[in-house]
Amino acid sequence: MSMQDETPTGSAAPVESAGGPAGWRQLPVVEQAERWEQIIPGSAERMLAQVEREFDHRRRVEVLSLVFYAVSVTVGAFIGVGCLWLAKYFLDHGQAAAGAGLLGSGSVVATGLAVVRRSAGR
Repeated sequence: MSMQDETPTGSAAPVESAGGPAGWRQLPVVEQAERWEQIIPGSAERMLAQVEREFDHRRRVEVLSLVFYAVSVTVGAFIGVGCLWLAKYFLDHGQAAAGAGLLGSGSVVATGLAVVRRSAGR
């Protein structure tokens, strides 16, 4: 008898956990999990372990994403302040065209990065 024959239909629809679609993955209803356990002993424990590993992985990815975002904001702020400081240096030393060019190109790059980031859906 195949596993497909043993899988109940109708009431065996997966139940979404409290974490929602972005949290824990969908778990089977009790009846379906009991049937799987009869067919493959230990399957319920393996499914729960997999769900826990997936949850831990998502948490690590979210933390890394926040770290990379914080680093990018910090580096961007330093670059912006550096451009302003360098433009002021140019202006103080009689190089108004170089200072204006630096501020203009910096503004274009910052605007371009903001547009690309927004269009990427972030």
